[in-house]
Amino acid sequence: MTIVSFFAMIQSHGVVHAYANWGVNVEPEVDSFVRRMGILTVVYNHLGFAIFRETAWLFYPLGLVKHFYRTSIVQLLHLGMKNKVRSHHDLALLDQHSKLVHFVLRLRPVFISEFVKEKDAMFPGIDGEALFIGTVIHALDHATFERALADALWLDTTHPRFGEMARLCAVLRVGFLEELPCLLTKIKLCDGPRFYRRIFDAAMLIDGQLAGDLDACIAR
Repeated sequence: MTIVSFFAMIQSHGVVHAYANWGVNVEPEVDSFVRRMGILTVVYNHLGFAIFRETAWLFYPLGLVKHFYRTSIVQLLHLGMKNKVRSHHDLALLDQHSKLVHFVLRLRPVFISEFVKEKDAMFPGIDGEALFIGTVIHALDHATFERALADALWLDTTHPRFGEMARLCAVLRVGFLEELPCLLTKIKLCDGPRFYRRIFDAAMLIDGQLAGDLDACIAR
């Protein structure tokens, strides 16, 4: 569980954030909801990358980890984002075995089709695939892993080789995986205007629980 957690949180998730940067437009002339979601995504991506290293150094003096991570955490994030996205068409083989794969495979064509209809009016300068990644894939990455690792104490921090890795993952699980409380704006897909609502309705027909996980921006 430790190695899977480390890969999911450090090595692969940053790539999702990076792709999401191409799914925003913060210019004044775009739809107000689209612009607001874009601003949130850009700001949170900046905080998550540039400012996170300034936060990570606190893990050591607080006794949460046994090593100082200010520079090494950035190196880990850079290493993860250098990994190219490999061909993953074989994921279709899991369609009948994974409700997550089934959900994504069914929702993506609807998302792209609806995006094409609204691109000129709502999404000028925005890449549809990047928007899908920054909304659907990012939210599912957080929500499904939060449920898979329901308790950070499941990670074996006493392991002689992977214990420190488990400690770092435990900190990230507790502090950075769940939805942020007390946000001053609505960010769920179901809260958006016409395009977002149609995607949410289509998602509900596939899986109600996963549909409820979907965000319209990156804010965690």
